[in-house]
Amino acid sequence: MADIPLWPAFQFDGIGAEEDFDEESDSHDEEELTCLNSCKDVQLLLTEKESSDSDFELIQSNDIIKLEKNFNNIQIDEGKMKRKINTYFENEIKSKHQKLNSDVLNEELKQTFQKMFVELKNENSKQINALKEIIEKKDEKIISLENQVKQMNDSFDKRFGELTGLKQFNRTYKNVSYVQIKNKWKYIDQVGFICCNNKCINTDKPYGVCIEGNGYVNIINDEIRYINCIEKAINKTSRVYAEYLFNRPKGYYINYSLFYFEIKVKIEEENNKNKWMVIGLSYNKDTYLTRLLAKTAQIKNEKHEEFNLGKLSFNNGDIFGCGLVYPPTKINELPYIFFTQNGKQIGKALFSKENFDWFRPYVILRCCSVIETNFGNDLEKKPFIYEITKHEILKEFY
Repeated sequence: MADIPLWPAFQFDGIGAEEDFDEESDSHDEEELTCLNSCKDVQLLLTEKESSDSDFELIQSNDIIKLEKNFNNIQIDEGKMKRKINTYFENEIKSKHQKLNSDVLNEELKQTFQKMFVELKNENSKQINALKEIIEKKDEKIISLENQVKQMNDSFDKRFGELTGLKQFNRTYKNVSYVQIKNKWKYIDQVGFICCNNKCINTDKPYGVCIEGNGYVNIINDEIRYINCIEKAINKTSRVYAEYLFNRPKGYYINYSLFYFEIKVKIEEENNKNKWMVIGLSYNKDTYLTRLLAKTAQIKNEKHEEFNLGKLSFNNGDIFGCGLVYPPTKINELPYIFFTQNGKQIGKALFSKENFDWFRPYVILRCCSVIETNFGNDLEKKPFIYEITKHEILKEFY
């Protein structure tokens, strides 16, 4: 701003001017005073104006500073806002991206799960079908096993009953124990009992026909079949021995030991004229024989002593039996032999004349067949007709 002079500039032209001045000094003084006052007023106004301008400039400067601060703050806030906005959008984008990825992943997982579920379902179906087949087969096996168990239980009950009977039998009847010997017919005697001189039928060739047409036996399993002779030939007598012996039990025995076998006889001749059947035990073939002669109703010992039985019928289908009993080790007794017919003892028992350690079962046949033999091989399926569990130690002897 330009400086305004406090006093106005006056220009004087010589002495006349001074006089004019003097004359007019009073009016000039007044004017000057007025002017001076005016100048003061102006100066005051200017001062006030300058003060006001200064204040305004200060205010303006403060405002500018505030504005600058506000602007700076606004810039700072704007930066923060931008960062917040950027952060928000970044987070939002990440969230959207994650959600998108999650949705894609969920869809993939869903498809994978469905695929696995179908596969597992198919596999489970196969396994279930396989298990059903196994269960069905197991059911069949279980039914079969149940039947087998039932049969075993029945067999056990039967055997237990037999065992109980044997135990009771041993307590009641002086402890007689049955000794099982699985046996069969084996040897055809070729000394005095041949079909012909050719010995057509023998132990090595136990079945066939005699070339001379004579009647003779054939061994077929447990049977001894007698083949009758042809016309003008002869029905020969045959003797057949069992394969195994009845041996005295070894060691120390406190019980009596019982051996026993049975045969079922069929008469092969219509008129029964030539029928002949002997059952017994042999120690040394022709030397020591204890036997029952069915046709003549006699019992003979090793010494060939005869004991008549009186009336004894010998019929087709009769079952004859022969038993041997060895005493306990500490009892000084001889073994004895007894005979049965159709389950009942016939006659008396015979003590062996010698204390032999073994005997062999045998039969002699003519025009008679042994259609069944029971050596006690399976008493469960095929028990004896004679009840061995009720055998008492015999007290009557020839």
